[in-house]
Amino acid sequence: MTDKVPSGLSCSPISPSAVTGYGTASLSFKSTIPGTFNVMVTASSGPTSHTATKTIIMTPAPSRNTQRPRKHLRTSTRNILLDTRNSHDHHRTDWRFPILEVQI
Repeated sequence: MTDKVPSGLSCSPISPSAVTGYGTASLSFKSTIPGTFNVMVTASSGPTSHTATKTIIMTPAPSRNTQRPRKHLRTSTRNILLDTRNSHDHHRTDWRFPILEVQI
C-alpha cells in the first residue's frame, strides 16, 4: 500500500505495509494548521490496484480563555483504519469512515 499526503499534513508509514486477504492497516497523521486534507491510499494485488481517498478536516480547538485567544495550534495525531477485502474477482480498499474531523 502507498499513500499520497497533501502539503500541511504529515503521516506515518502505513502499518502494516501489506495485508494478505482481509485485514486492516493504520495510518497516523498530524498537522499544526487547520484545513481540509484529502489523503489517497493505493492498494495493489498483482496487476490490480484500487485507490481510496480520505478527507481529514483539522479545526482549531476552542480557547479555554476567552480573553486571550489561542495564538499557536497544537499538533494532533490520530489513527485511521483501512479495510481491505480480497477475493477471486473483487478487490476493494475502503476507509472505515470517509470523513474524519479533528480539533488541533
